[in-house]
Amino acid sequence: KAHACESCNKTFPSRSKLERHFLIHTGQKPFKCSSCGKSFRQSTHLKIHQLTHTEERPFQCCFCQKRFKIQSKLMKHKQ
Repeated sequence: KAHACESCNKTFPSRSKLERHFLIHTGQKPFKCSSCGKSFRQSTHLKIHQLTHTEERPFQCCFCQKRFKIQSKLMKHKQ
């Protein structure tokens, strides 16, 4: 069953995805960075942001050994 947003009628495959989407309309950003106070709508966005406060770079290019904080940046680098 599709779940429709009451504000914009966009549909989502699950209630949880609808609830996450609805934060766009309310302006709520419940996930707050303890280091700088910046807030995010999604916990995954907070986790990615928190990497800016560390020097950890766990993703390494197998060709040139350059390291990245975020896997998607490594993938883009390899292209």
